[in-house]
Amino acid sequence: MTLQASGIIWASQIGGEFSPGVTPWYISNHYRGGPYVPNISQNNSIPTSGLIYFSNFYGTTKASLSISPSPANAYNFQAEPAPSSKVLSVGVTASGAGVTSGSWAKISGAAGTTINSSTSLTPTFSATVNKNNEQVSVWRFTANNGLTADVTVSLKYETDA
Repeated sequence: MTLQASGIIWASQIGGEFSPGVTPWYISNHYRGGPYVPNISQNNSIPTSGLIYFSNFYGTTKASLSISPSPANAYNFQAEPAPSSKVLSVGVTASGAGVTSGSWAKISGAAGTTINSSTSLTPTFSATVNKNNEQVSVWRFTANNGLTADVTVSLKYETDA
């Protein structure tokens, strides 16, 4: 969870976000890129060395999650005569600070879209798509760091007919 952007910030808040349960607690263990604070853009206000202040931690977070590409599109165009359907696939990558595992679940959309591994960080989505049709579905990744991210998967097959 992201720390607040203003107001009083306490050592217990910084420790709770970046190093829960670590004792003894030292601010000097909380440089960006160190053992507890990931070197991600959300944490650019935290120095990598030198003077460090509690105020450097406003708006910072330990957790991050992104899905790339998002949306995930596969498009196939074929001149006639063309097959009545085609199998289309697109891959994505889930990544972020502390993301080492997670699970995928379809939350809406085309029943025919499948995933090759519901626990992979780099799954492939596939479907048999009829000529001049599109299958769209929305998938949710729940990461081991507690964050979730959704991706729209669009698989489209068109012809010139």
